[in-house]
Amino acid sequence: MRPLLVAPALVLAVSCGYPGDPLPPALNIPEKIADLRALQRGDRIRIEFTIPPLTTEGLGLTKVSDVELRVGPGGAPPFDIERWAASATRPAVPASGPGAVSLDLPVSGWVGQELFLAVRTAGPSGRRSVWSAVEVLVAVAPLPKPSDLRALSDPAGVRLEWSGRPPFRVYRREAEAKEFALLGTAPEGAYTDATAPFGKRFEYLVQSAIRAGAGEAESELSDPVAITPTDTFPPAVPSGLAAIAGSGSIELAWNRSTESDLGGYFVYRAEGDGELRKHTDRLPSPAFSDRAVAAGRRYRYAVTAVDAIGNESAASPPVEMVAP
Repeated sequence: MRPLLVAPALVLAVSCGYPGDPLPPALNIPEKIADLRALQRGDRIRIEFTIPPLTTEGLGLTKVSDVELRVGPGGAPPFDIERWAASATRPAVPASGPGAVSLDLPVSGWVGQELFLAVRTAGPSGRRSVWSAVEVLVAVAPLPKPSDLRALSDPAGVRLEWSGRPPFRVYRREAEAKEFALLGTAPEGAYTDATAPFGKRFEYLVQSAIRAGAGEAESELSDPVAITPTDTFPPAVPSGLAAIAGSGSIELAWNRSTESDLGGYFVYRAEGDGELRKHTDRLPSPAFSDRAVAAGRRYRYAVTAVDAIGNESAASPPVEMVAP
């Protein structure tokens, strides 16, 4: 058998890969900012957005050479973003790399105008991204911060009262929570939190918020107020008390109270025109048979309702009966 001979040049060509054509240099154009937001709060416009961490080629971006934010009226239609940007206000932006950005601008000078906002960035080589989507905001006269917020214990939970320009948002924070959460809205300066149980601490804030164009404008948040509501509220006065003669007794009955925390009832009695005095221990039901009576004597009765922690109602209108 003849030996197989392989040319050295062929071996070299097979064992070494061809490196291919050199890649063009990266353009380092930042990705478009996708989350521009603007909201008027009080006398400031709050602007927030995020500078992306990648270029349009999917490469990491560690710094930007410029952040160009433009703010101003839209001008005559049709809207052209480059024409508009050339004359719009350019605020300074405190950012040099990817991440969240926020800044406040004074609303003075723009009240009553429809403002357009857009932002773009430039990469390390100076090449700019495309503009973000345009955010539109109508600037209004600053809403005053709500004042005199008060929190009071209420039979239904917590009653809030304050002064300010309606309508309002109401926020609440429970004792163990870190942040306030939106609780509800109020058309006037009062709100009852019917979900607040007695004995638990809560904090509250309120804020004015009105429509402004397609969005909203809001006031600064009020100063917070804290409360641990306490139950000092008795049940309603019992109604329908009636007395009838029994066999050696006077039988009393009245309408059942409907409170969820009802603890029972007390019967008060007086002989003749004497003073009504508590005559029974706590009764679980709206009825009582009084057998400690003397035939021919006149007795007067009234009843009260008491809740589970001892808050007692006023007495019902009295009834009277001569014992049989």
